[in-house]
Amino acid sequence: MKKINILYISPNKHNSKAVLQVINENWSGFLAINEVEASALFSEYTMEMILFGCDVDKKTEKKLRRYFRKMNSAIIILDHYGGGTALLKHEIIAALQNEKVL
Repeated sequence: MKKINILYISPNKHNSKAVLQVINENWSGFLAINEVEASALFSEYTMEMILFGCDVDKKTEKKLRRYFRKMNSAIIILDHYGGGTALLKHEIIAALQNEKVL
């Protein structure tokens, strides 16, 4: 089975633990708390998905989306606004299946 890397971007380290726990149950999760970390992790690892937390400011999110798309036009980008672990897992699986990564 292909290793799937997911970059979760959120400035809130405390709340990010639960999200990373869900991601790491089935995939490999990486956390970036700011734009610099997100760019560095994206450059260092092959990411299949970017997951934006609801607490990322819109200006930063827009800038990062452009950067990620420029570097990899096939990258899957999702917004995660909360709603529980089951919903998050379902959203990730649906997006990966839709893009034929799973």
